[in-house]
Amino acid sequence: MGEEAIINHHNRLIDTVRSLSPSLIYLSQPDIRTTIQRIAEERIYSKGDSWIKRCVNYCENSPYGRRNNLTGFDGVMEFFSIRKELELRIINQLGIPYICIENEDYDWDEVWNKIEAFLLTLEGETFNEPSN
Repeated sequence: MGEEAIINHHNRLIDTVRSLSPSLIYLSQPDIRTTIQRIAEERIYSKGDSWIKRCVNYCENSPYGRRNNLTGFDGVMEFFSIRKELELRIINQLGIPYICIENEDYDWDEVWNKIEAFLLTLEGETFNEPSN
């Protein structure tokens, strides 16, 4: 899909649940390359197959990957970088409460503390009761 279609799709999705007063928690890594390399090292499957090989294959053979000549590990990095930029633009225009949490140090206790603090800021808001 093109960028406009992706944005419109997300707007339609959020519109279907807007009356439920949704909020969004976005976990982000500032260094995509380092994060993907770490994940790739952790996700090795049987017979030497790996998660990153599957990502490269998927990216290279997807319509988007072919159209944009995304190849190899660098192609996957470009895809994830573009995807993150688009996700952040979408989040900013959804019109719902959100928090973006960077977890560069993989400090999950700190992430949890930030999530709790965010949720507490929502406690005082008035939420619509779902209609039956």
